[in-house]
Amino acid sequence: MKKTFVLFLMFSLLWMPDMYAAGIPARQGIVTDEASLLTKQEAAAIAAIAKGDRYTIQVLTVDSLDGAESGAYATDVYDSWGLTPRDVLLLISAGDQRVELNFNNPGLQGYINSWSQAQGGALDTAAITGMLDTYFNPYAREGDFAGGIRSMIQKLHSFGGTGSGTASGGGTAGATDSGAAGSSSSGPGLLKMAGIVIGIALLAFVLYVLFTGLRRRGQLRSQQEQLAGLLVRANRALESLQPFQGIVQGKTGEMVEGISKRLAAQLVEISALQSSQSSQPPFYRLKALRAASSQLQQTETAFRSTLEEEEQRIAVISDADRNVKQQITELKKEAPELNLQLQSAVKETGYELQEIAEDLKELAEETAKADELELFDPIAAQDMTGEAQEKQAQIEQDLQDVDTYDDKLNGFPGVLAAARSTIAALIEQHSLHNMKVKPYENLEQASAAAATLEAPLRSGDMDEVRKIAARMDTLLGDAIAMTERQALIRQNNLRDLDTVRSGWSGLSQRRNELHSRIAEARSRFAEHHLAPLEEVLETAGTQLRQGAGEVPQIETWTSDQRGNMTMPAIAWTSCSSFRRKPPGSSTMPGRASIC
Repeated sequence: MKKTFVLFLMFSLLWMPDMYAAGIPARQGIVTDEASLLTKQEAAAIAAIAKGDRYTIQVLTVDSLDGAESGAYATDVYDSWGLTPRDVLLLISAGDQRVELNFNNPGLQGYINSWSQAQGGALDTAAITGMLDTYFNPYAREGDFAGGIRSMIQKLHSFGGTGSGTASGGGTAGATDSGAAGSSSSGPGLLKMAGIVIGIALLAFVLYVLFTGLRRRGQLRSQQEQLAGLLVRANRALESLQPFQGIVQGKTGEMVEGISKRLAAQLVEISALQSSQSSQPPFYRLKALRAASSQLQQTETAFRSTLEEEEQRIAVISDADRNVKQQITELKKEAPELNLQLQSAVKETGYELQEIAEDLKELAEETAKADELELFDPIAAQDMTGEAQEKQAQIEQDLQDVDTYDDKLNGFPGVLAAARSTIAALIEQHSLHNMKVKPYENLEQASAAAATLEAPLRSGDMDEVRKIAARMDTLLGDAIAMTERQALIRQNNLRDLDTVRSGWSGLSQRRNELHSRIAEARSRFAEHHLAPLEEVLETAGTQLRQGAGEVPQIETWTSDQRGNMTMPAIAWTSCSSFRRKPPGSSTMPGRASIC
């Protein structure tokens, strides 16, 4: 039933344009007189004048429009005949007493509008109606259709000779009652437009349902194929476990058994899902298709994720079974070489290195145990082999570090002496004998740490050796760094003290100059003008003397006898005191500045 309805809609839509195109007569030339309104002579005369420089007037007469709207019928004729913008269709329906002027030429519409405005008329369709009423209808009322046609042709050809029109649109048509002035119409008929709109909507809906349904069915089919692919992958994964089943034990056996059970359960679930998805919903059941696709997608994603995890576990087992034997062989091969290195280190240094020897013994035991597990429990053997490889790498590093730290221990007295010399030179250069920090205490602590280094080095406890050596380096570095910081502070303090001395000297000189200027001013100004200035200068001088008196104290603070490396701030207020103008004083003539 659904398919029949869809086919009916599609055939209906294909049939509708032909239905409206029916009844259009075939074109017989410039004049097609289906209603026999013209004699042969009249038709020939009209054809002779119909073609002009700008336009060709096509004439069609019919007996009746059979209920069709004249404007729509004229447009159908215009389109069916394949007329161009140069063509103007003059349609005359004798039975309906209707005349229609149809064209697709904005320029011609502009000329008609200009003519109508000159006559005091309206524009566009009303202008065409007015022209038909003026040049065609008077003849048609008298039955002289040939005269009306000739009158219209002559008027249309007259357009464009002089003046210019204003285009009003791409296509224009006008109509009037040939028996009396009547209404005009333009554009396709409402019935046809409604039918086309409904047809397009139905066609769009049908096509949407059809293509969407087919697309979703295709997606569902693709997902079912992917599900079948997962079933094949699960079977292959299960088959890859067969070489291990019944042989492996321990950790590997537990993994194989768990993977096998989960894969078997997944195979059952996938098979059941395939059976439930054997039939798809019809293509027009869009919601059902979407729901089925979404559910299948979620299920397929979950199955795929689970299967990938199981495949990774199988890969771990396979890699362990394939590689662990080679790893054990390499451990066995390198063990004698490590023993030779240990014996060489013992011989060269004279140290027992018993802890490294014990590590080598443990390494050999772990390697032997991994070799025993390799056949029946490759996972456990691989874990043990990994630990053995780490221990082997650590032993190799320890053996290399024995020589390094032995040299460090032997060379430490020289390093300590060099650090002591560096510190002593800094103290002597910058007079830091009484500084508060104690770099030599750090040197003593480093020396004490060095004394404890030999015992763990002899036993081969290299972790403890590295820790002690790192502390020694830190103590030596801190001792030199703290001395350098004190030297830098002393340099900065001395530089600042020189700045203070030079500043006070300049201020004293400036004060003496101001005293001289005041003495000179007494010969030109009254005493009450100079007294406030002299008072300010005396106040500033007092402050200057107080500041100068603090300099020895600052020198004492920064001296080596005190060992205080931080110089206090000094208030520079004297110059600003010199610049203040005394309250209530007036400006003295000829004085620009006093400081």
